[in-house]
Order: sequence, then structure tokens, then C-alpha cells
Amino acid sequence: MTALAGTAARSELTRRIAGIAISIAFLALTLARIDLPSAGRALSHVAPLALVGALGLSALEVAIRAVRWWRILHPFAPVPYRSALAYLCIGYFANALLPARLGDVARTVLAARAFGIPRLRILATVLLERVADGLSILAIVAVLVVALPEARPLVAGVQLLGAIAVAGVLVAGLMLLATHRTAVAATRIGAVVRSVAARLVDGLDAIRTPGRFVVVAVLTIVPFGVGSVTLLLVARAIGIDLTVAQGVLVVGALALSTAIPAAPGSLGTYEFVGLATLTGIGIPAEPAIALVVLVHLVATLPPALAGLALTSVLHLNVVGLGRTLGQEHSGQ
Repeated sequence: MTALAGTAARSELTRRIAGIAISIAFLALTLARIDLPSAGRALSHVAPLALVGALGLSALEVAIRAVRWWRILHPFAPVPYRSALAYLCIGYFANALLPARLGDVARTVLAARAFGIPRLRILATVLLERVADGLSILAIVAVLVVALPEARPLVAGVQLLGAIAVAGVLVAGLMLLATHRTAVAATRIGAVVRSVAARLVDGLDAIRTPGRFVVVAVLTIVPFGVGSVTLLLVARAIGIDLTVAQGVLVVGALALSTAIPAAPGSLGTYEFVGLATLTGIGIPAEPAIALVVLVHLVATLPPALAGLALTSVLHLNVVGLGRTLGQEHSGQ
């Protein structure tokens, strides 16, 4: 147990260091492109009431995403909506504390305990959320990049993201094929992979029927739309005029940036991608980075603060979340 705990601790430390290093690199690239005093002046002209409205929209977006997770969980257990919302917010809070989006793993572990649902099934619901978000956003961004002449410089980035997504699907498919069709199928590793895959597939009951699929699809697109309105409102608050299509493009790019392993809260990668996208459609760098920083805060604060409060209400050890995840992984 001591050796396993030590390995888990080293693994956690490695993830933290790698995430921080990635964030520092992206922050350096971002800062090299902007004039900080000019960006500060852009931030000083923000309309406060617009920011209050944006915070309210951000909270609404999280509430809708909780409805989606609640519906996805429903085939496994009658989880109350308030519980789904609570653990979703705790996951967001953990993402603000832990690198490489480990908040999703935290949500899986903690929700499995609370709901009495097998961990792999909870993981399947989280993966379903991520795949639904990723595919829909990637499709929307790809269409907008082609449709907006000023966004053509972003084509290479979208192609790269698409290639990564396709490669991930192919690798997963090859692993499953290898454990079914080759000598690997008779090994212990093959049996484990097949068992995990079967449990994950069982976890996709939420989209097995056309009706359920449509519900999940709608509950994926609606919060994305709310997020786009939020960004447009923040942009207006600092004097940037974006078209609806441009706003949707920027939100999509920002959402995809969170898939890059980085420091807690996607610090650095979020700002770099946002700045590149906004300057790519003709927005000057200084107001662009001001907009990205404000949107990052508006999107992060409501669920993170709610998650912080809920960890206290539910008597969860916030400081030890990373250690808990390491122990959970070492015990598997």
C-alpha cells in the first residue's frame, strides 16, 4: 500500500508539473503578443451591469448542463436534479483546483459514491457529455471557419483538432478490435479492456432511443447558445462589436481549448486560443485579451463558487481531492 501510495503521489505531482509547464508556455506566448497597459485600459472601461448579466447567464448555462447530466443518469438511478447539479458544480470546482481536467475524474469518483452507481457507468455519462460537446462544437466551428472569410486563418487549427479527434476514435477502435480478434483476447489485459468497454457501453443508455438522443442533443446545443450570448454580452460590455456568428466561433474555440491538458482552470491555453481566434477575425490584441480574461472569469466563477460551498455542505475534503484521486487510481 505504501508503494502504491507513493506511485500515486508521484503520478499526481507529474501531472501537476506538466500542466503548469504547459500553461506557462501558453501564457508566455500570449503575453508576447499584447501590450499589457493597453489591455488594462480596455478592462477599466467595462460596464458593470453587463457583467452582472453575464454572470447570471453563466449560472443558467450550468443549470442547463446539470439537466442534461441528470437526464443521462436517469436510466441508472432516480438521482434528484439538485444532486446532479451539486456534483456537477463540485466537478467544476475541482477543475479549477486540479490540472488536466481531473475535476471530471473527481466528479466520477464522488458521484459514484453518493449515487450508488458503479464508477464506470458514471464515467461513461461524463464521457458522453464530453463527446457530445466536442463533436457538436467541432462541427459548428468547422462550418463557421469555412463560412466566415475573416476566420480562414483558423482552418489549420480546426483541421488539427479534427485529426486528433479521429485519431482518438481510431485508437479506441483498434484497442477493442485487438482484444476481440487477436491472441490478446485470451490475456488478462484483453479481458480487462473488454470488461471496461462493456461497462462503458452500458453507461450509454441515455441515447439508446431516438427520443433520448434528441433530448441529449438539445441539452448540448442550448447551453452552448447561452454561452455564446454570454460572450457577446461581455464583448459589448468592453466595447467590442461581434456578430452572432463570430461570437459562436469564439465560444467554440474557447470550449475546445479546455481539452488541452494544462494547469487548473485551463489557465494559459484558454487565453492563447481565445486571443488567436479573436485576432484571427480582426479584433485588436489588447481588447481581445481583455475579453478573453473576462469571459474566463465569468464562465469559471459561478460554478466554482457553488462547488466550493457544496463541498462544505457535503463535508468533502477539498484540499485532499487530488490525493483522493491518486488513491482511487492506485486501488484500481
